[in-house]
Amino acid sequence: MSDRKEKSSEANSNQRGTKKFSSENTLDEGVIAFGEWLMSAEDLSARCGPLSLRKMINDDEILLFDAMLNQDVIVKMIGGVPECGACHNDTECMHIGFSICVAQMNRRNAI
Repeated sequence: MSDRKEKSSEANSNQRGTKKFSSENTLDEGVIAFGEWLMSAEDLSARCGPLSLRKMINDDEILLFDAMLNQDVIVKMIGGVPECGACHNDTECMHIGFSICVAQMNRRNAI
């Protein structure tokens, strides 16, 4: 099977709700997951997606639940810069993308 077909079938196998999440683990996927999480909070029939917010701790730690990993993930905000506890060497993972959105909403007192 070619690389292109493998990636396509891999992305399809990671489907959450109506959105497709690849295994690339990017900031953009985190932003999309945040949007899905917001929609699920307003519409109880909507699926939550791969990430959901458990709670914020002292405005500098964000506890998420990652449904793909089936575990909690802590993202720490150190001097305004997010650091993911699950993806130590990845500074642009989906956990960070989701957490940036959470932090922005928290600053606006919307969460």
